[in-house]
Amino acid sequence: MVEQYIFESGTEDDFYDFLDSFHELFVSDLVATGSGSNDKSLEQIKMVTVDHTDEYARDVLNSIKGLLPTIHIHYRDAVKCNLYSVDNERVKGVFLLQQIIGYPKRGCSMYSVWRCGKQQMDTETMVILFNA
Repeated sequence: MVEQYIFESGTEDDFYDFLDSFHELFVSDLVATGSGSNDKSLEQIKMVTVDHTDEYARDVLNSIKGLLPTIHIHYRDAVKCNLYSVDNERVKGVFLLQQIIGYPKRGCSMYSVWRCGKQQMDTETMVILFNA
């Protein structure tokens, strides 16, 4: 079952405070980023690797594409974040797929895949963060 956290209109400050705190506490590095039309699948988006090799980024993207996220976070029609827990022979860890809708222009999105590894994501810390 996917845990969902939905931030409605009027909660912009709360959402971005949450997202900033999440990145500060858990995100260790950027795996890949790219943008493209909203009607394209993630596999069709041209991604640029940042802190890792192309092969590692491809392995991460292939690993998350068939998984249901563990946690889904959604802010209006502007930002979607999915957390994936991956444990296979090539990739292990927790990854955040962040989609910024309407960027760099209407009808497009920017996608970023972040590796979460700064600290262990325990349930207590996540509950505190989501309820702050």
